[in-house]
Amino acid sequence: MKYIRVILFWIALSIVLGIILKYVYEIEENGFFIILLGMGLAIGLVKAFTIYFASSNKAKIFTHARKMFNGKINLNGETELLIKGKKIILDYKLENIGNRVFEYVIAKIDLSTTSKEILTKCKEKFDVLELNNRIYVVVHCSWGYKGADFKSRIESELVEVENILNEK
Repeated sequence: MKYIRVILFWIALSIVLGIILKYVYEIEENGFFIILLGMGLAIGLVKAFTIYFASSNKAKIFTHARKMFNGKINLNGETELLIKGKKIILDYKLENIGNRVFEYVIAKIDLSTTSKEILTKCKEKFDVLELNNRIYVVVHCSWGYKGADFKSRIESELVEVENILNEK
């Protein structure tokens, strides 16, 4: 349903733009209107395909990550991993910047049980996010080939977090 809404939005936008331009510039031919309608349809189809790609790829990545790290789906419906004794919540972001699409796997490392002084040290080095009375260190990763890039990045970031936690 959301794919149809995206396509219809872009078609409706092109129709409105075509009507406005037709009356502003007093264009009598319908060819201009048809070209704008075709452009709206093409943009809508590309956007719908991008959304479909993101949702299917997200499911594949999260399934593979759960198998790789013996993860589970928690009560909030999020993919939860346990790596080196740290709880990690996965998120996904697809960024479309025109001619390129970037996908990121966002790992949120749970640090809710740590003290305030250690959190201030973490804030100097990492992005720290507070959601639902929980504190997370946010790590943006690429998935890479079968998760190899993700695994190496997460493990290196966990080592850095552990070093900060072990400092006195």
